[in-house]
Amino acid sequence: MACAANTQVQQLRLAAKPNQLQLIFELNQAPDYRSFALTHPDRIVVDIQQAKMTFDLKRVQLAHPVLQVRQAQQDKTLRLVIDLANESQYRVFALKPQANYGHRLVVEIKKDQGAPTATAKQTAPLKSAPREVVIIIDPGHGGKDPGAIGPKGTQEKNVVLAIGKALTKLINQEPGMKAVLTRDSDRYVGLRQRLAIARKHNADLFVSVHADAFKHSSANGASVFALSQRGATSEAARWLAEKENHADLGGINLQEFEDELVRSVLIDLSQTATISASLTVGGGVLSQLGKVARLHNHKVDQAGFLVLKSPDIPSILVEMGFISNPTEELNLGSRRYRQRLAKAVYQGIKQYLYASPPPNTIIAGLAKATSYKVTRGDSLSHIAQRHGVSVRALKAANQLTSDNIRVGQTLKIPHG
Repeated sequence: MACAANTQVQQLRLAAKPNQLQLIFELNQAPDYRSFALTHPDRIVVDIQQAKMTFDLKRVQLAHPVLQVRQAQQDKTLRLVIDLANESQYRVFALKPQANYGHRLVVEIKKDQGAPTATAKQTAPLKSAPREVVIIIDPGHGGKDPGAIGPKGTQEKNVVLAIGKALTKLINQEPGMKAVLTRDSDRYVGLRQRLAIARKHNADLFVSVHADAFKHSSANGASVFALSQRGATSEAARWLAEKENHADLGGINLQEFEDELVRSVLIDLSQTATISASLTVGGGVLSQLGKVARLHNHKVDQAGFLVLKSPDIPSILVEMGFISNPTEELNLGSRRYRQRLAKAVYQGIKQYLYASPPPNTIIAGLAKATSYKVTRGDSLSHIAQRHGVSVRALKAANQLTSDNIRVGQTLKIPHG
């Protein structure tokens, strides 16, 4: 179905029946859409072409089995993600204007027979506890592979390991974040093995740390890379060819789809979204690096680096400077300078995660935090109870090391 540009999703309302729930999206014109379901966790995805959201989804009161409705803008495509409490049968269909209603797009979800209703006395299924965001820190080279070597003999493998360790320490001090190193000593780790480590830990983000080199010693400055489309295309072909990759792709079980074309489209969609996310986080990191170091390029570069080729994990490669440049070699040999670089990368990562937190993570809750000013008679436990959060979550959101608070102090109240 064709549609003009700028389809507007203007409202969402729910219509509940004993055996089904309808999510009715009201539009200004007929939509061009497609939908599919994903598992682990269970969710329905609806893509509307040439569309944008014009109202706040957070204002909608949801009902079982819908846990959350999220949106993401991918160029001119609006992606709606409906998180579910359990796997459910569904259908998506468009309705033409009728009576007092305009164009509508309906997501009809069949309720389980045993699912609780609004009048049921049993307890509704609980969402799993929020998890930490997992960030893989990948110091390049190592062991038999020294990487680039500076004029005075400084080896890239040692510099990037030191920066990687400093970055990991900063991340692990941040509530809701967990960093994992692909190597924590001077040892060689294969490129594919680095990607396997990321998949093993269900990584949300992959950051590879390097130092550049060039034949001319005048070359200088830090750079950030994301995967190029050409590199993504070659990796998609590999994923299609290797059956072990069909087990899981960002929660999609590719083995459920017999048609190779469908699998190819799903991989392509995942890679497109992943590259977009990689460019976003890369831009934030580059901006922060520009505050402490000279930049070689003021925009995120794209290349076919193998370590960036996970189709479903946003990945960036950070060149901390040119070790072949005498001045930058001296800087990279300084513990204080390496710490400043690590802090800049950490700040870029944090900025990205708080702007686009993965669902059901501690960061997602902290990103939605509201503020509360402490008044006389308040205690941390009373404030936590009043807002329906744990004391531990309240302390983590405010980086408190004790239960002591003071009158007039402003606290962040994490979501749920």
